Amino acid sequence: MEIKIYCFFGCDWIAAKNLRDAVREHTSTFETMARECLEEFELESEERLNKLVFLDEPCDGGNCSRRTFRQQLNNLIRDGEKFPTMFATSEY
Repeated sequence: MEIKIYCFFGCDWIAAKNLRDAVREHTSTFETMARECLEEFELESEERLNKLVFLDEPCDGGNCSRRTFRQQLNNLIRDGEKFPTMFATSEY
């Protein structure tokens, strides 16, 4: 199963099989309009998936768990995650 990561508005990442599923997930999660999502999305490249990093919070004594987006996606697939799913956000 090939899952892609779509970034919306520069701060929300959705893991999905295709853009349509990703837009549907984003609009249901954030109550945005599909038209807005289609204007403000980017398909993440393999290079960026290997550079973008998750930091688990809270950090225990400054030691945060770190893994790349690619590693996290592989973990979700291995664990049987259902897609589409909210993958990451830098807004909270």
